[in-house]
Amino acid sequence: MSFNFPRGIALKPSTIPVRDFLPSPASIDEPKWIEKYGIAGRIWEASHVLSIYLQPPEDLTVLFDPPCPLKGGETATDNVVLELGAGTGVVGLQIARLLPHTAVVFLTDLPEVLPLLEQNAARVRAWTNAAEIDVLPLEWGSKGDAATVANRIMELPPRITQGGEQVKRRLSHIVCSDLVYFPHLLAPLLSTLLHLTSPDFMGTAADPPQILIAYQIRNLTNETPFWAAFGYWFHFTPVVLQPKSVDIEAVLKNFKLFGPIIPRTLSEQFRILPDCKPLYGTYIFLCTRRPERLRERIPPTEQLLDYGHDSFFETMLLMNTSSIL
Repeated sequence: MSFNFPRGIALKPSTIPVRDFLPSPASIDEPKWIEKYGIAGRIWEASHVLSIYLQPPEDLTVLFDPPCPLKGGETATDNVVLELGAGTGVVGLQIARLLPHTAVVFLTDLPEVLPLLEQNAARVRAWTNAAEIDVLPLEWGSKGDAATVANRIMELPPRITQGGEQVKRRLSHIVCSDLVYFPHLLAPLLSTLLHLTSPDFMGTAADPPQILIAYQIRNLTNETPFWAAFGYWFHFTPVVLQPKSVDIEAVLKNFKLFGPIIPRTLSEQFRILPDCKPLYGTYIFLCTRRPERLRERIPPTEQLLDYGHDSFFETMLLMNTSSIL
């Protein structure tokens, strides 16, 4: 049985209105994709939230804190972004449309999903101002696949500075959208994240890439062990919502013992989504490797979830840190 067609799961298209992921929303045929590619063909809930984080609507009344690191500017020209478990590719392709043509976006998934990624990537490659897009196979837990991706990145042409100096390209960001779900895939996912952020893979002089994770809680019993192990190796910060402006008089009027009550959730603020219920319990995390763990030996995949633990995720839940929704 393929990973993409798990037993006991009746796959249906998302009920959330599709934003402009691809150049034409009409090119999104989710029912057909699901029939052919299973879970890889569905646009999962966290993708919608990550899409808004990447490109907030102009009428949004809140700010993301921290803001999305994949914005324009001088550093965007050097961005090399890799999406893990890209599935339909809608997140990575949106990133490719937002970055300049000098940037590079790698879409990765299992080999049987690559035709769907290539199909959707072809639509965005037609945009002359989009980032370069490459599609590669990458099975979680496969050190060989991770090495192949690392070699492809190291083979990228160097960037030429204004002074004529050649600067080697490096992986700057890894994007994960709705990947923390099946228990048997959590250790392989963590293994791949560790290999892709390790000096042996990315070069000893390179800073580890930043990781953006969009995550929706589905089963905390199954998912908490992943976050405990992940926190041992990575620092991660939840993205929260802050108001663009504050009505001081209203704040003082509604002041409570533990501070003012300010709406922070998408369901109260976004308005662009008619039904936010399917997105409740969604987080976006910004993550970096812990410097003290960079040279630590990566244990075998089957030992990863029991190797080291961190309590940040559980503490965050206990302190009722707001999810995006």
